[in-house]
Amino acid sequence: MTGVELIAQERKEQIEKHKWDDKNNIAVRLELAATFALTLDYSYYPEGWGMWWYEKMKTKSVEERIKIAGALCAAALDKLNSEK
Repeated sequence: MTGVELIAQERKEQIEKHKWDDKNNIAVRLELAATFALTLDYSYYPEGWGMWWYEKMKTKSVEERIKIAGALCAAALDKLNSEK
């Protein structure tokens, strides 16, 4: 699969499995979550998110984290577009 297809697949899972759509991410700074997923730098960890996501991201490969970050960026765009 291409990178775009992997990101689209991850975004679909975020919406369908985790219910992370533009209506459920109102208070979340998704760009910070994406940056954290890429860097594992805790200073970017989304405020109010439990440690479960932090622990989960630490176990992911770089490829998986890039895919997740890409999908989170897509979610951030969805959120911005829904606010227009």
